[in-house]
Amino acid sequence: MKTGREYLSNLSILLSLLLVLGTNMAHACNYEDRKVWGIRASQCRGLAMEMNALLPRKVKSSRRYFAAFIYNFPSAVLMESMEQLR
Repeated sequence: MKTGREYLSNLSILLSLLLVLGTNMAHACNYEDRKVWGIRASQCRGLAMEMNALLPRKVKSSRRYFAAFIYNFPSAVLMESMEQLR
């Protein structure tokens, strides 16, 4: 027959395993999020460089429009992904 201490010992081992698994899953999700965010930032940087090369310097209004669009793109993607999680 098991004593109370043996039950507590088994319970503490089980809880520590669950804690480790939960932490590992949280780190994996965080890694995936950072990877996606890095891809988005790289795409925005590339688009900004291409628009800088394509648009003439004299056309300030178009340059400002695309600069604002590119600047707001990552936050718009973030808001959309948060809405999809709901």
